[in-house]
Amino acid sequence: FIYGGAGIAISALWFALGADEPKSRDACFPEACELEEEAEATRRVDATKPVDESGVAGAMERAMERVREVPWSDMAVSRPVWALAAAHSASNFFLYFALSWLPTYFAYQFNLSTAGAASASQLPFVAAA
Repeated sequence: FIYGGAGIAISALWFALGADEPKSRDACFPEACELEEEAEATRRVDATKPVDESGVAGAMERAMERVREVPWSDMAVSRPVWALAAAHSASNFFLYFALSWLPTYFAYQFNLSTAGAASASQLPFVAAA
């Protein structure tokens, strides 16, 4: 209940203080302002007129250009990125092992009942919290 209450309190603070849009263009990143202008332009499209294919193609080309600007090769050789990938893989391996095999292991190895094996399987997650 403590974590749930803390989450609700933080959410209430966020909705009260931080969820509004920037009041001026100075308060937002240039890319965010450009995206907001594009979104506003698409909201003003008249539904009775046919779609201009060049507009869609142009938007797609701009999106692909932004993807090309990402430094993929720098990320591929970055040690922190590889460390994050290794940590994520190890975490997932343990998570799926713990969720699928740990109760069975406790039941067979220590002759625990289903309830006992389930309780023992919770302990690593409780200790991690």
